[in-house]
Amino acid sequence: MTTATRQADCANCPALGAVLCPARGKAPEALGRPPRQLLINPENGPIYLFGGRRHVGLLQSGLVMRVAQGQRGENRALHLVFPGELTGEPFCNDRPKVIQALAPSRICTFDLEAVEHSADSDSGLSDALLRATSASLERLQRSIWIRALLSTLEKVAALLVLVAEHQQEQHATRGPLIVSLAWPRRLMAELIGTSAESISRATHELQRRGLITIRDAGTFELHDLDALRDLAELEASPGVDRHQCRDSRKRA
Repeated sequence: MTTATRQADCANCPALGAVLCPARGKAPEALGRPPRQLLINPENGPIYLFGGRRHVGLLQSGLVMRVAQGQRGENRALHLVFPGELTGEPFCNDRPKVIQALAPSRICTFDLEAVEHSADSDSGLSDALLRATSASLERLQRSIWIRALLSTLEKVAALLVLVAEHQQEQHATRGPLIVSLAWPRRLMAELIGTSAESISRATHELQRRGLITIRDAGTFELHDLDALRDLAELEASPGVDRHQCRDSRKRA
């Protein structure tokens, strides 16, 4: 399956109000011509965004994973990008932007020169872009921390919490908290730095502990979000030594 492009439908956008969407009453055209929309699927594999052209992307719907390419051409998972978020840092255009769709996704592409020009005259947009860039870098730092320091069980708990918290931010839900990770298991394993088999063992262990119920291979009902967050130690800053954090808890 190949990628495709079309003109974005801003009037019916589920991410309306995101950082590059109409801000402070401005029309989308304030950021240049109406954005084009890139349609991608997991089957596309890792793709380079924009082919070196000066554009910045905003994820309208779906879910994608930022990918870094090593010196030998190998791909390494970085972090998730949720709807309403930028697919890269807008003012670091010299860095290649490679993404992998985890679900069918739509990315709105904006002309970077128009964005930069608008930000120069709009302090609100400039501040929003800086906050978005900071949030992206913090998520990258958190992802590195999770991959490097957590056990597989803790990594899976962290992933469930991150996706659940984003769902809660976007939608006020009542009743059971259902998280869908209906991605190729191989990509999930790449994201958190483990194997597909280890993920399966971890989810069954979380179910045994009563923290989740496995509805199917990619759908989970979360029973205790705080306990999952505590297991993954997500309340700790990425700059805090997790072993010191554990020791302080034991002394408390």
